[in-house]
Amino acid sequence: MDPEANHSGDNIFPIHMRLQKRASETQGADLSVVRAFNRRLILNYLRAQEATTRVAIANDLGFSRATVSSIIEDLKKEGIVREGEKLHATPKGGRRATWVHFNSNAGYVIGVDVGRAHLTMHLTNLAAETVNSWSGSFDMDRFGGKPGLEYVAEKLLDLVASSSVTWNQVRGIGLASPGSPDPNFRMLVSPPLLNDWLHIDIPAFLRRKLKLKHYIPIYLAEDGNTGALGESRYGKGRGVANMVYIKVGTGIGSGLILNGQLYTGSRGVAGEIGHVLIENSGPTCPSCGKVGCLEALAGVNAIVEDARTGKSLMEGADTTDALPTPALASYRSELDIADVLREADEGDAACRAALEHAGKRVGRVLGSYILNVYNPSMLLLDGGVVRVKEHGAVRLNEIFLTALRESAEISTLPAAWAGTEILVAQLGDTAIALGAVATAIDHDKEFGIVDERERGN
Repeated sequence: MDPEANHSGDNIFPIHMRLQKRASETQGADLSVVRAFNRRLILNYLRAQEATTRVAIANDLGFSRATVSSIIEDLKKEGIVREGEKLHATPKGGRRATWVHFNSNAGYVIGVDVGRAHLTMHLTNLAAETVNSWSGSFDMDRFGGKPGLEYVAEKLLDLVASSSVTWNQVRGIGLASPGSPDPNFRMLVSPPLLNDWLHIDIPAFLRRKLKLKHYIPIYLAEDGNTGALGESRYGKGRGVANMVYIKVGTGIGSGLILNGQLYTGSRGVAGEIGHVLIENSGPTCPSCGKVGCLEALAGVNAIVEDARTGKSLMEGADTTDALPTPALASYRSELDIADVLREADEGDAACRAALEHAGKRVGRVLGSYILNVYNPSMLLLDGGVVRVKEHGAVRLNEIFLTALRESAEISTLPAAWAGTEILVAQLGDTAIALGAVATAIDHDKEFGIVDERERGN
């Protein structure tokens, strides 16, 4: 990973004002509480800098130099910050200032992406620089909830054992999965098609299976949200205040970054664009049970079935008399999106129509519901329909993407469309896992940006 892409100062610095507001509300509180707020402010300031000085910290945060020096000395003893070279003396002489750095190797976190068909893990330092990683196939439905989590725990133990890091150095774990967590972020309450995963206290279950000697916080998050967070912090969305991450695969979901912050809504389910109703008829969505939602009409399963039957091709033709038989019509083995794209490249009209029709439907929702309502400056597209995998290689689904962009522009008000970029996400398979890393870092008790009242466990 590009080291520059790991520096997330643009996202961190605005929280200083939020923390300062909270600190001002504690003026009548115990001095230890005030010192804890000051310590967190200084740590987050250091995280946002390549290097700085004690004088700069005091001036920028409005602290006395004595307060800054006292807290820096404590942090040095704990290994969370370190000091480097001294600066050159000023023309006025006097003591030379010393560079102060946040020590990103003072601890480590793990980000886990539990997908419907894959499992990805990244062990990183506190700057989200990957130390070790693992990825493999994983069938959430076949495993079921508790056996699946036992497998996740097994792979977590293998990941740490095969690295230079010990569990004593791990400060937290972020775990992303399909579906929505409960308000306390402990269990899934509506995972699409995954009833066996419902109502399991995932953090508590994993901690029991890991058999660790000390408590490690585990934070549960929805994969669309962590994908948005990953791209916002470490990918193509860095420095973009208003952006939306869209993942189109078996399911369709999104994550919203508004004013530089992840927006999840009052119950944590914001961004469920896959269940926007776009037609009055059609297949019943197995996830939400409604008829005519986007996921049922433009997800992977819908595209494959459309390509096999030629439904979109027939609907768009003046007559069905001369239409060719779809290339995939006689297939009896399991089909996937790679088969559809390959046949579309070979000229099959049914496959091409299926991809174009799905792209138009997704583009219509993005334009009407996302661009018109939230007016982001960037949409980042990801998922198995966008980045199609076959035989170890990945290629972009240009047929789908072209139709999506054209439909989005038609469906968006000119003022909302102006200046908007629709791009393919940068991080690919690592976006969600790195977003889970960011979730664990944001919740860290030392410098996390999440209010204590928002902590799940």
